[in-house]
Amino acid sequence: MLLLSLAFAGPVELPELTEAEVKTLEARGIVVRDESSTAIVAFIDVAAPPEDVLAAVLDLPARAGDVDSLDQVTLYVEEPEKIGAKYEVSMLGLGAEFHVLYSIDRSQHYAEYTLDVAYENDIGASDGAYQVYANGTGSRMMYTADVSAGSTPTWIKKALITGSLGEQLEGMRGRAED
Repeated sequence: MLLLSLAFAGPVELPELTEAEVKTLEARGIVVRDESSTAIVAFIDVAAPPEDVLAAVLDLPARAGDVDSLDQVTLYVEEPEKIGAKYEVSMLGLGAEFHVLYSIDRSQHYAEYTLDVAYENDIGASDGAYQVYANGTGSRMMYTADVSAGSTPTWIKKALITGSLGEQLEGMRGRAED
């Protein structure tokens, strides 16, 4: 949990990776570290500069094309250092909506998000961050997520934390590398 709490405090240095994790990344895999039952830290290498990777991260509406359970993303705040997005998800005939605010530090290639409590949401909490680091001729991205949402239905937690992780990160990588 220490790594996860540091990630939500703003940009951090890239954590030490094991030799096996580095090999996974070099083979274009995704490294996932489970921090708790509702929190993860994931890493992915992208053959693009950090600016392009962060732009792909912040292309929120495009995520609906990447993630099977994500029906639509509608932006309601679009500012250089802040984005607000309404997410509509569905799985097995069940649907949910929630609103997320992103705080962006483009000079640090960093975006942190939290549930926007000014709106009605079908989940109790959602926090996370994307940090992009220069890595050789490309980038390495660290994604942290915590959905400790109390009474939130388990299917929503599972979809947000693990169900869509690969789809989301691969989609971002694909857009950044295009």
